[in-house]
Amino acid sequence: MFDKILGKIEITEEMKDRLEYIDEEVNRIFGFLKECDEKYVRHLLITALYFDMRSSFKIENLDDYLVDYLLNSSDKISLLELNKALYNNKMKISKDMIKKTHGQLMNYEDEKKQSGEFRKKAVYIGVPGEKPLFTPLDSDKLDWYLDEFVNFFNSCEKNDMRYHPVIKSAIIHYVFVYIHPFVDGNGRISRILQTASMWKDEGYRIDCIYPLILLSQGFEKNKEKYFELENMLHKDFENKNAWENWLNFNLEVTENHLFNMGNNIKITYNAHLKLKDNKSWDKSK
Repeated sequence: MFDKILGKIEITEEMKDRLEYIDEEVNRIFGFLKECDEKYVRHLLITALYFDMRSSFKIENLDDYLVDYLLNSSDKISLLELNKALYNNKMKISKDMIKKTHGQLMNYEDEKKQSGEFRKKAVYIGVPGEKPLFTPLDSDKLDWYLDEFVNFFNSCEKNDMRYHPVIKSAIIHYVFVYIHPFVDGNGRISRILQTASMWKDEGYRIDCIYPLILLSQGFEKNKEKYFELENMLHKDFENKNAWENWLNFNLEVTENHLFNMGNNIKITYNAHLKLKDNKSWDKSK
């Protein structure tokens, strides 16, 4: 499956420029955060994670009261527990780790949702009573596709731009939705896996648990486009143009996230941090 997908993906010059900007911005942010007090960095990352998780739930149109409940329980913990498990397993994921993450995420659901278990029945994506927008894989094919997914998640090709952390994470995001191994919660798990995929890359990891790059707020702000581009891939996941549009969208959301994160750090850094050389964010550019 991934050989077919990678064969349809071309990293254009525009994408290369955007990836170069993203890498530079990550390095710039990391440079300043490494000079900040560890408690401040944790506070910044925890706050960003809170709002990202809220957006991930809101994408699914969950009620506000349920979102507030979950933010104090399952979803934030599920991502952090996955990162801890990855950290302790040499950054390698497994199917059992994915199931455990789903179990933590969906611990509020009833037994019909098969929390923490891969589905054993057919599902479809769409409005009840209408023609399905997308019919995921048969349940008897899940094991093979999940093995491929795990192998790709754990793979590393430093000299191939298609394996750049942001590009690879966007592929992981969609392919997990395509496989759709759970009855419910696949979108939320796909976004958690996307975040974890970038976080596990050494060049994108400043903290042993908390991630820097979080994209759910950007997806929520552009929810219509987000689902439109997913549906284009649902119709033909080997379509070259559909993949190019999906990847460019993810790059755009990543750029915007880093811009906003940089501004937040800039304001706090210049207002509250007093370095020996009186260096400010602006002066360091």
